[in-house]
Amino acid sequence: MFWAFLATLLRVVTSERGCPPQEDIEPCTCQESYYTDLRCSDINEVDVITKVFANSERSHFNKFTLKKSTLQYIPHSVFDNVEVKFLDFDEVTFVNTFDEIPKNPGVETIKLAKVS
Repeated sequence: MFWAFLATLLRVVTSERGCPPQEDIEPCTCQESYYTDLRCSDINEVDVITKVFANSERSHFNKFTLKKSTLQYIPHSVFDNVEVKFLDFDEVTFVNTFDEIPKNPGVETIKLAKVS
């Protein structure tokens, strides 16, 4: 019981609240209010998404929105070290949405709107 509590506490302490520095997540933007949301649009290279999430390790986002973009797929591993509850894909063209289903237990909802 003690070890489970300690593991949970460590995860909370090492998770960062708030937005990462803008230069680390460009061309995406981050908005902080009650929740922290990460937004990307007009992305056509999967490396951009990979870089943004690599630079956001240990961050906690309520929502990640990807709009008006064309990608082969999103690597499942981008979510490994970043907490995201809600994935929102709007006007995005994918060959496949993910290369594998993300194993991040924090993802509660995936919304697809105008996705082809």
